[in-house]
Amino acid sequence: MCDVKSNDNELDLTTCQVSDTEFSSTFDLVMSRSCAVTALVGYFDCYFDKDLSHKVVLSTSPKSASTHWKQTMFLLENPVQVTEGT
Repeated sequence: MCDVKSNDNELDLTTCQVSDTEFSSTFDLVMSRSCAVTALVGYFDCYFDKDLSHKVVLSTSPKSASTHWKQTMFLLENPVQVTEGT
């Protein structure tokens, strides 16, 4: 298990262009235990706070309350052995 958090690619939905959604980002995964990894799961958080008196957050994180939005699973063709701390 590992968590990756990146705020490098924030999009302002009121002004962004299609070309703004085409980006790449480097990141490191640090394993919290040794195991065979068979999939990666992705999710997003969307903050609606522009011109609002209170912040509204739509999160698909598995640590947040469940919604009809779900996480995305990327199955690996072959399991990858990982070592804790690497």
